Amino acid sequence: MVNGKSLATWLAVLPLLGGQPGPARYTAAQLDCATYLEQVRTEIQSRIGAVVREERAGRDGVLILRAVAADSLLEIFAWYDSLALWREGPEGRITPDAEGLLGGRWRGILDRAGHYSSRATPFIPDEVAEIAELRGVLQDFLPLLPDSALAPGATYRWTRSVAADSTTIVQDSLAVPVRTETEETGSLEWDPRLGPVVWERTVTVTARIPAGKPFTRGVVTVLKQRVRVMRQERGCAG
Repeated sequence: MVNGKSLATWLAVLPLLGGQPGPARYTAAQLDCATYLEQVRTEIQSRIGAVVREERAGRDGVLILRAVAADSLLEIFAWYDSLALWREGPEGRITPDAEGLLGGRWRGILDRAGHYSSRATPFIPDEVAEIAELRGVLQDFLPLLPDSALAPGATYRWTRSVAADSTTIVQDSLAVPVRTETEETGSLEWDPRLGPVVWERTVTVTARIPAGKPFTRGVVTVLKQRVRVMRQERGCAG
């Protein structure tokens, strides 16, 4: 039996029990039949000694997701409903026909914080693959979520940087060292019912090959990519 004093104590501590919301997380209800308008712009500058080459590329698409809960994970299916790509450089502008990619399915597993693992990718036509790497398009499509709560309408911002050393093969068999530095800034607007409704990301990747064989003056390539995604109020089919 609860007396008046113990009841008062219980009521005093009640707001503390479960009162702290958990971190923002993806759910199947948020992502299933979600439709996103995606815009990507990329600038590439390569410098070998005093020789500079500049290119630009773009992608505009409507991407549709299906999501199914799988224990603590989400199984994700995605496809483009429309897609336009282009790339231009000193030789001119290329605009491949992406019709053969429409409807092709990407499939993978997403954890609730946004880490994606690929399970299957669609066939990428050669003319598309020559100007855009789309096999891993879902790898960083959805933003990683913070380990903290996000209030409805909140804007979350992030900054990340990483550096790595590796080697690449040139002239068929010559391995050369590469230093890669990646910097990313981004922001998202959060809705607990829909997940992120708008997000932007700017990624700058700088790759350096020191002077030596076969590049006697060294190589520096800087890729800067700006991504903007907006959720659309549309359903899905298929």
